Amino acid sequence: MPYKGAAPAVQDLLGGQVAMMFDSVMVSNPHVKAGKLRALAITSAERNPGSPDVPTMAEAGVQGIEGGAWFGIVAPAGTPRPIVDWVNREARRIFSEPELRDRLILQGATIHLGPPETFVAHIDAELQRWGRVIRGAGIKAE
Repeated sequence: MPYKGAAPAVQDLLGGQVAMMFDSVMVSNPHVKAGKLRALAITSAERNPGSPDVPTMAEAGVQGIEGGAWFGIVAPAGTPRPIVDWVNREARRIFSEPELRDRLILQGATIHLGPPETFVAHIDAELQRWGRVIRGAGIKAE
């Protein structure tokens, strides 16, 4: 069943209208920790530090399913390199602060801090990967 966002899907899961869903750890983890939902597996390659008892899909016996939500900081094309470097440096400094980092990790986030080129390569790889899936499945925007 398609949903227009995670919130209505989680509500239907909590209410028993659907039997399972794929969701981000950060959204579902509070419900799991409260005993309202049961985490079956995580789609990352490694276990999540915020949910160390939840197996990966591969550990649960389902091979070939790996993915998840990710977030990053972007700027308009053509932004001068000194500005990009400053934003990157400040973001790395802020997200490396132990209190913030630990809070995000306990909520289920994984934090990868690196140079802009690493993030660009990640975006390119994701576009290629999911583009193949979309084309192969004949998915069209509505």
